[in-house]
Amino acid sequence: MSDVAYQVVHDPAWEAAIASWRWEPVGLNAWQKSGACPHCGDDITIPYNSTLVLGVEEYEENPLIDVSCACSVAHPDHAAGDGCGRFGRIAKP
Repeated sequence: MSDVAYQVVHDPAWEAAIASWRWEPVGLNAWQKSGACPHCGDDITIPYNSTLVLGVEEYEENPLIDVSCACSVAHPDHAAGDGCGRFGRIAKP
């Protein structure tokens, strides 16, 4: 169990740290970012799968995606697998 309390918070510093991680290709039209959550320090992976419509990616509609800590560690007063509650929006790969 982590000592960091679960709290749903939009944290611009957390968001900037996640945005700075490099997208790694993991399959056809699929990428991920992995590292230690800047808030709780637990390992997280941020996945992204693009959507193609008639061979054109739907990137133009919204170049950002919602991301959050989804670590598998339990935080005080919260179940394992829900992360620490930090979230933000980052650019797609």
